[in-house]
Amino acid sequence: MKTTLLLSAIGLMAFQMVDHIVTVDDFSHNPPAGTTGAPGEGLCTNCHSSNALAADAFVSFQFDGSSYEPGEEYTVSLEINDPTTRNGFQIVALDESNANAGTLENSDSETSTATVNNRRYLRQTSSGSNSGMWSFKWVAPSEDVGTVTFYYSVNKANGNSSTTGDQILIGNSSVASAGSFIADLESKQFDFNYHIEQGQLHFEVENEKREPALVRVTDLSGRVIAAEHLQTDISGKSSGKVSMDSLEGKYIVVHLFVGNHAQSKKLKIG
Repeated sequence: MKTTLLLSAIGLMAFQMVDHIVTVDDFSHNPPAGTTGAPGEGLCTNCHSSNALAADAFVSFQFDGSSYEPGEEYTVSLEINDPTTRNGFQIVALDESNANAGTLENSDSETSTATVNNRRYLRQTSSGSNSGMWSFKWVAPSEDVGTVTFYYSVNKANGNSSTTGDQILIGNSSVASAGSFIADLESKQFDFNYHIEQGQLHFEVENEKREPALVRVTDLSGRVIAAEHLQTDISGKSSGKVSMDSLEGKYIVVHLFVGNHAQSKKLKIG
């Protein structure tokens, strides 16, 4: 902790149940909502003939906090690591019951919103399809609804004026409420060892139950710098490393998650 039908202005066409082919521009601007891959939804591959891939290695999701406070506004961004000349996306935020969570809002003319089946979506406009990075606002729910998951889909169009050959990327990222995040930190008594070697921060933590373990590194504002799943050996120790390039002399916050529990520590690099 991430699109509906994402068609590029010079790269995609789709058929609807009408008596003509929809023009490319119909979908590069405000593509139809509801294919983010969220529970109960389809995928962009409903019309695109390519297979959907996991977005993790191709798309960066950024949330400007380590957790959310009810009613507060946050900046969210999606960035394609290697965009094409035409790109698209769609995103929705859902709570643990898969109901709409909070309000997605435009920050500029490159995005627009739509509400379908009581879910609010944000997607690219025609001018936004020229970009590979989109930033927008999310207003958290007025009450603590637990963990919120952002489901998103991205289309890297290949410009062949058809629905073939485009790259569809599907992902999701979760953000805990401040209340649950703090509760987790206080509910588990564990610590982790670390050291810096050749520009990398190495971690090790006791994990006798061999629960899933993840380390997330943020700056002091909560912006995620790096994240890595730790590997657990047969002795019950979880370990891993993340790159600390360009962070010499800076403060970071390391958040370590083991199972449903977490611990955090502020460090200065160098």
